[in-house]
Amino acid sequence: MKSEIGTIVRNYAPLDVEKWADISESDKVFMMEKLQEKFIIDFTQDHVKKAIEGKMAARYRDHRNKCHKHFKKYPTIALAKQNPYKHVSDQKQWDWLCDRFASEKFQARHTGQAPGQIELFKLMHWTSQNGWINQEAEASYEKMLELQKQPVPEGGQALKEAEICVQVLGSRSGYIKGLGHGPRPPSSSSKSTHKSHREIELENELKATRELLQSQETRIQHQQSQIAQLASFVSEMRQHMHIPGSSSRSSSPSDDTPLMDS
Repeated sequence: MKSEIGTIVRNYAPLDVEKWADISESDKVFMMEKLQEKFIIDFTQDHVKKAIEGKMAARYRDHRNKCHKHFKKYPTIALAKQNPYKHVSDQKQWDWLCDRFASEKFQARHTGQAPGQIELFKLMHWTSQNGWINQEAEASYEKMLELQKQPVPEGGQALKEAEICVQVLGSRSGYIKGLGHGPRPPSSSSKSTHKSHREIELENELKATRELLQSQETRIQHQQSQIAQLASFVSEMRQHMHIPGSSSRSSSPSDDTPLMDS
């Protein structure tokens, strides 16, 4: 019976609802009638009905979990929609399920985290009732997802969501198009993908060289100050210095000066 319940649920339970409890009573009755075609079951007894419905709810959850695992195999929503799970025959219901798996509500519940900037872009440009506001927004979202799924080169770094948004959407100062004001990567990172180890090493070497030059310049300035102080001291000492013989020679009587008679 367990296997038959699973088959009936996969074939007849609608997927475009939030959970089993949201399935209409008429759909549940229809599935129970399908089960009665194979087994003798008295659904007039409440405990029997509740037990069977509980088993159907469990098989329904299993089915949706398998749908979610299949959805996660694809890097973009568009690709996931183009490749429905093997036990889902209704394309519209599969599309609805894919949109739900990608929604903020579903992501937050299953990861415990708020959506990133890429999913925030979708929330601002897509609704479950009307879909995307335009094709450009949908294309931008798909492009951002593709960049996010790209493998990281050896020795490189994965792009941050803010960098991906700037790369795809463009930006103005302090403003990311399509997202409004918010954190933005430095302008250098918006023009390039990621820095190699060699570039980082060169930057560190340049920084060290600048620091060395600054240190030497400070030392030279200090030495020049000391030299200036020493020169000033020497000049001052010369002004007060007495040179021996210079004054006595000028004031002593000449050898030609006659001696006065006593």
